[in-house]
Amino acid sequence: MRSNVTDNRLKRNRKSGSLYRKLFYYFLAFTVIFIALLWILQVFTLNYSYKSSRLNDIMKTGRQVKAEISDEDSADEIIEDLSIDRDTAIVLYDTSSGSIITSNAQVIDELRIRFNLKDLFSPLVSSPDSPEILLYMNSKGMEVSRFSIMKGKSDRSYYDADVKAIIYLTTATNEEDHLVGLMVIGSIVPVEATVSTLRRQLVMISIILLIVSLLIAMIAARNISKPISEINRQAALLARGSYDTEFNARGYREIEELSTTLDAMAEDLGKADQMQKELIANVSHDLRTPLTMISGYGELMRDIPDENNPENVQIIIDEAKRLTSLVNNLLDISKLQSGNEALSTGIINCDDMVYGVVQSYQMMEAEGYRIMVEALTENRYIEADQARIQQVLYNLMNNAINHCGDDKEVILRYQLEGDAMRFDVIDHGEGIAEDELEKIWQRYYKSDRTRHYVPGSGIGLSIVKTILDMHGAEYGVNSKLGEGSDFYFKIKVLENDEPR
Repeated sequence: MRSNVTDNRLKRNRKSGSLYRKLFYYFLAFTVIFIALLWILQVFTLNYSYKSSRLNDIMKTGRQVKAEISDEDSADEIIEDLSIDRDTAIVLYDTSSGSIITSNAQVIDELRIRFNLKDLFSPLVSSPDSPEILLYMNSKGMEVSRFSIMKGKSDRSYYDADVKAIIYLTTATNEEDHLVGLMVIGSIVPVEATVSTLRRQLVMISIILLIVSLLIAMIAARNISKPISEINRQAALLARGSYDTEFNARGYREIEELSTTLDAMAEDLGKADQMQKELIANVSHDLRTPLTMISGYGELMRDIPDENNPENVQIIIDEAKRLTSLVNNLLDISKLQSGNEALSTGIINCDDMVYGVVQSYQMMEAEGYRIMVEALTENRYIEADQARIQQVLYNLMNNAINHCGDDKEVILRYQLEGDAMRFDVIDHGEGIAEDELEKIWQRYYKSDRTRHYVPGSGIGLSIVKTILDMHGAEYGVNSKLGEGSDFYFKIKVLENDEPR
């Protein structure tokens, strides 16, 4: 049934699209967006970017000349260098005499600029708080089409398609501390031919990018999705119960870590499955024995009247109790580990609890067992679920009796250790191998430490672990092969000697 459900889910998941296809589409979409941005930035915004850059160069040139004009030795050299480097015409005008101090006359002639210098500089001379003016020359006879007095904000008139030249005007103080006018002229070259050239180049670049991106997308998508697809295939085998599946996908750190994690999970699932099978075998054996005894003695008493005696009836009762105990253990572990069982805590008298548990094993003395109590401390009180703590002691005692060895001696010791009461159940049997010490607390686990059959289903210690975890108690086992085992747990005592 589970396999069918898994297969149906896998079929539904295949319809949602493969990782390879999605990765391919993502890479392709990225390339298309990249090409689109390239076209926008290189073609459609080229004119704006060029004019903006040109305006900044012209203004920067004017401000740089203004800062250096007071030095007569370097002013001419700076003007010449900046005129060449930034393709600008620089004019110095004497505002008092009305004459041109220095200029690039050829540039002015080429632009066919017709204006009165005195009229242009008069706003700057009369208004010192407005130190900069921008003039925009249109394409029709190179006449002034824009006039902007700048007051801390840059002008945006250069966006106009008709603007063919920009003139920057300001005033400065020369080396003789006289006020002079400064003019920087820069032409705006049409970029249509450049845009056309770029467009042809971008068409070729776009085609090449698309072809290359398709190849890269196919290779990258395949390389990324291949190890994931392999893990998915192996996980499908695991879901069908093939616990020996090995996840050996490689390629990326995350994939390798996932593969290692799934390998560990598959190993744990395999162990759990094996333990479950062993549990079924153990439980079947433990159930068969009392059932066989009950059935055999019942038929004997039915067929032979003389066998209908108290001794045979007692055997049937004992086997029924043994059967009931096994079933109760199975129910307990299911309820405890499902989280549906809550603790019912109360105040416990340690002496009363320990001797009450030991009293239940007095009948074992007739079979040669010695159950000993070692009280190494005065009576104290703990707060816990008495029924569950007694269940812990019963399970540990049963475990010790089953493995106590030839001396058939079991010791139940309790003593004060710090602020907690420590309980030890000790036997002198075959002990537990070091590599099994952590496994014995697992559900269904049954140690192979004995060479003969030992009754029990392998869930007693799992019940102990769950109950002690619910109490937040410290617990463990000290054991060596051939020397026996010491199972212990600690529960904090009450601060007062008397219960509350």
